[in-house]
Amino acid sequence: MFDAIGQTTPRMLNDPVLLMTSTRFDDPAEWMKDLLAQRLAACVTRIPAAESSYHWQGKIVSEHENLWLIKTTRDRSLSVSDYIKQHHRHDVPEIVIFEIAAINHEYHQWLIQNVDVSSSSDSNDS
Repeated sequence: MFDAIGQTTPRMLNDPVLLMTSTRFDDPAEWMKDLLAQRLAACVTRIPAAESSYHWQGKIVSEHENLWLIKTTRDRSLSVSDYIKQHHRHDVPEIVIFEIAAINHEYHQWLIQNVDVSSSSDSNDS
């Protein structure tokens, strides 16, 4: 039996994808470069022009934000979270961690190789 990603059986993992939002005034190019250069993430996807509305200090606030998907490993997820907290403009940054329920084997191997600091080669193939 095949699942939706073409595997005969889904690979159940504990590796996460982090979801984060940031304001348009933050520096996304610098964040992306840092997360990748420090091998905290294998891939960082930024989706600009999201609109968020939320409760803040007794008011309903709306703002345009970037939506981020940060693909990493469980071992690196706390370091990614710490990086976000240090660089984010909000007092309470949105950091949501989703565990990956299933992933194709090749992508998972690529993810691990590109987050692993002991990796000796820079594999840029995805």
